[in-house]
Amino acid sequence: MTMNVLPLMRGVIASVLLLINTLWWCTLLFGLALLKLALPIKALRRRLEPAPSHAAARAWQRNADALRRAHP
Repeated sequence: MTMNVLPLMRGVIASVLLLINTLWWCTLLFGLALLKLALPIKALRRRLEPAPSHAAARAWQRNADALRRAHP
């Protein structure tokens, strides 16, 4: 019985963590996008432009690394 519960618990925990991660990064990225849209200064907007892409790339890499460690 215990052996059947462990994969289910792992799946539930992974799903919850994925949901939290998705909500966190979507909120951050949409917030930055709205800030960029609201800024009237082109030079400042251009400077902020790469930030969401870099943040998303770093998060993607961290998640991929975590999944590789979790499932060798």
